[in-house]
Amino acid sequence: MAQNTAELEEGCSITAGRIETDSFFKEVAAQTNKPAKKEVYRGFLCRVINLARRSAGISIEQLAELAHVDALEIFRIEEEVGGVPDPAVVSRLARALNLPPGKLQQLAGYVTI
Repeated sequence: MAQNTAELEEGCSITAGRIETDSFFKEVAAQTNKPAKKEVYRGFLCRVINLARRSAGISIEQLAELAHVDALEIFRIEEEVGGVPDPAVVSRLARALNLPPGKLQQLAGYVTI
């Protein structure tokens, strides 16, 4: 079952019911020598947020309530519709999903290392 789920997650690793986000962050770090485009990182950001939310077993509406973010905005982030979310939104989502805020800010293009 876990292997089938991993295949559905486009190559993401899933371990003991939690997603493994390190692969996203390693791939971003490997690209730091290349010119940064928010669109490239934004795709990672959207996938990390979507996978973390689903791994936590919560709906978009539940995440919206936990993070104090509009549910439509979370939907747009996960579906990569619209622009890059505001840094405050990224931080609130990180806290609500127990993800490292600095790493998500990096994926959003607001922080460079």
